[in-house]
Amino acid sequence: MPALRRRSTLAVLALVVVVVGIGAAWLLPSLGTGNAGAASGPPGSEHDADPETGAAVILFVPLGRVAFGVEVRNTTFLPVTIEGLVDDGSGFLLDGAHLVIGEGPVLGLEVDQTRAFEPLSLAPGETRLIGVVGRFPDCAHARQNWSPGTYAVVDSLRLDVRIAGILPAEADVPLLQAVELQGNDEEACP
Repeated sequence: MPALRRRSTLAVLALVVVVVGIGAAWLLPSLGTGNAGAASGPPGSEHDADPETGAAVILFVPLGRVAFGVEVRNTTFLPVTIEGLVDDGSGFLLDGAHLVIGEGPVLGLEVDQTRAFEPLSLAPGETRLIGVVGRFPDCAHARQNWSPGTYAVVDSLRLDVRIAGILPAEADVPLLQAVELQGNDEEACP
């Protein structure tokens, strides 16, 4: 009889693991895009949108501050905590790229409209503006590390999240408008 109980217990445990795994897979697209987004670059760096992709173009300005972000919405029925930006090593062509939380009364990511990022909990259906802020490098670094014509197109933020305080996951949150960061050229760095 003890062997039968052990098999029953193992069968129930396996069923629980399968149900939790399926539930977790259903929950992983846990964050969506809200109704707002923002992108800003150093003075003189904004450019018309790329006619082919529609991306907001930000031209290279040595040591210029760049910010882009999106209103993030918790689309699950469980609380979700954003713990940080997943670092894929690209840095979006920016030095010191990091997350900030939008705090201004008007949607924006200017210095006086943000605060330092700390883990951010979102209740089901709740939205908050988060952004990535960094600086273009100086010309010497750009010339040494980038080929002419280098650019990066950012169309989403990959975030490290925790669902219901226990389930770790990554979530890609699409930007409302992709951002094209242009590398240096001869005009910016003679």
